[in-house]
Amino acid sequence: MSDDVASIFDQMPQEIKDLLVRIRISIPGRKPIYADYRPMVEISYEHLEEQLARTPSDFAFWGNVHAEQKMIVDIQELNLRKRKAEVATAMMEQAKKENISPRRSDIADVLETDEEVIKMQAKLAIEERSLNKMNVLMEALRMKSEHLRSLSGFKKQEMRDA
Repeated sequence: MSDDVASIFDQMPQEIKDLLVRIRISIPGRKPIYADYRPMVEISYEHLEEQLARTPSDFAFWGNVHAEQKMIVDIQELNLRKRKAEVATAMMEQAKKENISPRRSDIADVLETDEEVIKMQAKLAIEERSLNKMNVLMEALRMKSEHLRSLSGFKKQEMRDA
């Protein structure tokens, strides 16, 4: 990190730091796990070769975690659509019994206040935040790999010139 970024980050309250650098990892059937991403994307000039050799397995691991997170988001989106359809269908059936025609806006209003829909939307937002952080982590790992290759070349050149 540059000195400016590091100093800004260091001045932040711990709870904000934790919010920004911690990824919530959801794996089906398990409690969420939290991980600080910073060690995963830092580069040590003294250990370039080891980091470069480890990068593919790190990327594969986090790519699989990303896939799990994407699946959780996809399933929650499907469940939310299913719940909305159930509520809308129930409204339509009730309206048919009462011989009235609900407007789309009536259905939308009911969906906005349905407690289950609201809970599902909140859970989805949390999982989407995790997925977005995973997307950033995957991009950072790609960048790290590129930087490691470049730095490794510079280090080899320094050793030849020494």
